[in-house]
Amino acid sequence: MTPETRAAPDPAVCACCGARGSAAWPRLAGIAVCEPCAAGLRNRELPRWLRVSLAALLLLAVLSGAYGWKYWQAEASFLRAQRALSAGQYDVASDRLAEVLAIAPGSEPAFLQKIRADLLSERFDAAWSANDAAKNRKFRSKELGALNVVIERVEKAMDEVKTAHEAEQNRDLSGAVWHAELATKDFPESRTIASYLLQLRGKVAFDAHDYDAVVRYGEEAVKLAPDGFLNHAMLTGGFAAQFAVSGDPELEQRARKELEATGQLAESADQGAAFDSFRERIEHRLRTREILSREEYEQRFRSHP
Repeated sequence: MTPETRAAPDPAVCACCGARGSAAWPRLAGIAVCEPCAAGLRNRELPRWLRVSLAALLLLAVLSGAYGWKYWQAEASFLRAQRALSAGQYDVASDRLAEVLAIAPGSEPAFLQKIRADLLSERFDAAWSANDAAKNRKFRSKELGALNVVIERVEKAMDEVKTAHEAEQNRDLSGAVWHAELATKDFPESRTIASYLLQLRGKVAFDAHDYDAVVRYGEEAVKLAPDGFLNHAMLTGGFAAQFAVSGDPELEQRARKELEATGQLAESADQGAAFDSFRERIEHRLRTREILSREEYEQRFRSHP
């Protein structure tokens, strides 16, 4: 039994309407089609149901993208925060994580990382407030362990700083320096503690009449924290002491310039009162080239009514 064979379509007959031409019709998609049928096929509109469906899908895609855009923004801010944390830019990381939480307040990693970033950038009010508010929450994120390590380091450093302040008040500067050094080891990210350590070392150098070291510590402290009132005060005192020893007018100009900068940083009433007393002592040093400590100056000029 042989398979049935089918004759090939006549190329002169239109496959759509059956019209016969005098010659083979042009082919459209491999099929012979007359010119009127070919034009109709090329210009044929899609069915209405298909056009409506495509329009609905396009609208759904636009609405979905608009609604989900904020979550793309949150993801972008979270990635920027990770880069900032890795680079030690903790204030930047905190700001980016705040953007994440504004969009996705339930994000555990962002919440815990923001507390850690706030601690490391010394935004303590925000950090401790958020930490206290979260004490009754249960977290599954691995970020909790990293946060607890930072909290332990910061609390240990604060204890050392407290002990350093007590030693300083008791005129034990070497003990104060030792405890401040321990604090910087526990919390090396803190510019405040690093500045405090430099101020203590500057006081030790001043007592030893090593005024070059006072200036060196002051310059390092100002570079570390340019808006630090006490940092500029230390540098002012160092320049004034150098001038008192050498008489170099350039050092006098540097001292007066730093004195002006120190005054501009005196924001609170306490700092203003402290600056007035400090300025009086520095002006005496520049005028007489006599180097008196604060205690010596107050004993000579303020101990008697």
